[in-house]
This record gives sequence, C-alpha cells and structure tokens, in this order.
Amino acid sequence: MEPGSPSANPSERSSNWTADFVGIVIAILTLIAPLVVIAHYSSGSAPLPSTNHSLP
Repeated sequence: MEPGSPSANPSERSSNWTADFVGIVIAILTLIAPLVVIAHYSSGSAPLPSTNHSLP
C-alpha cells in the first residue's frame, strides 16, 4: 500500500450488513451481560449467615 492511498474506497463499504449487525449485538452483550450478572448476584436477596457466637 502506498503512502497517501486510501485503505478502502468509501463506496466499497461492506455490503454484508448482517455481519455488522451481529458484531454490534455481540459487542453490546459483552458490555452489558457482566453488569446484569453482577447486579443479579449482588442484590442482597440471600440472607447473611447469623453469627450468634458467645465469647467466653
């Protein structure tokens, strides 16, 4: 590739828009899924174990 030559002609945009769409969906799920899982498991719905130990 020569310096100053464009890497790809803008009119030759990828015609496979489904691949672009799938890539965007995977990227969004990759960013959102960990947040949803962390929020679900750290909701505090599980009771904490009680510590009713009497010290001597």
